[in-house]
Amino acid sequence: MSERNAGGTGRRKRRRGGSPNLVSRASEPARAGNRRTRRTDGVRDPRTAPQPAFDPNVFCLRYCACSHALPPSWSEIRRTLQNLDGMLLDSGSAEQGQPCFRYLNLDTGVEACFRGYLTEVPDEVGLTFEMNLPRPGYFAHEALPLAVMVARELRLDTRPHGPDGPTGSPHPSKEGLLTIWLEQNTQARKNRGPAPAARADELEAAWEYLTLREELFWRYGRRGVAVPRVEFVRRRKTGEVLRMCRWARLAPSIFPPVDLVYLEDPPPPLKDGRILSFDQLSQAAHRWLRYVPQPIYHRTYLETSPSEEFLGILATLKTRTMRSYESVAVEELDEI
Repeated sequence: MSERNAGGTGRRKRRRGGSPNLVSRASEPARAGNRRTRRTDGVRDPRTAPQPAFDPNVFCLRYCACSHALPPSWSEIRRTLQNLDGMLLDSGSAEQGQPCFRYLNLDTGVEACFRGYLTEVPDEVGLTFEMNLPRPGYFAHEALPLAVMVARELRLDTRPHGPDGPTGSPHPSKEGLLTIWLEQNTQARKNRGPAPAARADELEAAWEYLTLREELFWRYGRRGVAVPRVEFVRRRKTGEVLRMCRWARLAPSIFPPVDLVYLEDPPPPLKDGRILSFDQLSQAAHRWLRYVPQPIYHRTYLETSPSEEFLGILATLKTRTMRSYESVAVEELDEI
């Protein structure tokens, strides 16, 4: 999978909240016993709960102090995480003894978290990096560079954990962590059982577009051109997973690499909720659709008002409705 955009995801839009596994682990009660609250650099250390138990559905990476460096204080860890663009502290997680800084890219759906915990292991610094499993491969390509970045910034080693305990090299690199992540992700898929499957190259193309969606907004949004999201749907009869975008009112829009186009509130004689094949659309209406190769493959429709000829051509195309499909969340997809 292409790594061209893996290091540039920090500018993406993110929000609080996330998937159940990561949240539930943050909400485990703090079993601090009679341990005293620690302070470092004059800042209260909120880590009073022990590390979460191993979960086969969560990729977990623990951070350890290098032999030649002092372990960072909580204030240093917190400052490093806060400096990552869009990283947010989960509300209430510090009070529960496991402060959790969450990364969530609203465009791509990629999520991960850095969790603090109370450790009694001498070389562990009390910080993990976690991702829910199983996930499409591009989740790792986007999120693992963050884990490596934090290790290098704080001069830490890493200790990936599997069902049999620590595994892999302590020296952080994206390639090494990716190998371990892929092994655990494959096992998590087997544990989950059959799931909707999309082609890996189509998932990658959608991800590359979505990582650049904000840049495309800067290019087109000020001119009133829509930059749609990419959705995934499964055809009910065949189980085939397809990519889809929405086109509102036939207004100026760009088209990402998709298979289907959902019409929203189009002018007559077209009907709302009809779904076109993008291949048929691009062939029949090629005079109005312009191919643009940079910064990522897409097509543009820039007419402010559709002509009668254009509407007539679209009206001849075969359409379906959502009765033929069902929506699929990207995190539920397998790759083939």
